[in-house]
Amino acid sequence: MQRISETRKSISALKGELMKLRREYINNYAPYPTGTKVRVVGTKDIGIVLGYEFTYNTLRPLVAKMKKDGTAHATARLFVLTIKQIEKVEV
Repeated sequence: MQRISETRKSISALKGELMKLRREYINNYAPYPTGTKVRVVGTKDIGIVLGYEFTYNTLRPLVAKMKKDGTAHATARLFVLTIKQIEKVEV
């Protein structure tokens, strides 16, 4: 029983380390900081970068559609697979 408890603690510690490494990687290598206004290439859609997620060893931006008042839409998301599909919008 004690061995199971130790294994769970080890797994929890590894998960914490993985989360820390992901945050650090995103902070160092994300081309657009959270809150940056971006345009989806090939469309007129403008959105705001909410953050990033890892998919298949790459960063995928999470982009919310921007409302007319300049704030992020609560539920509408823009489908963006790669960072190459967005470009920064100059304000």
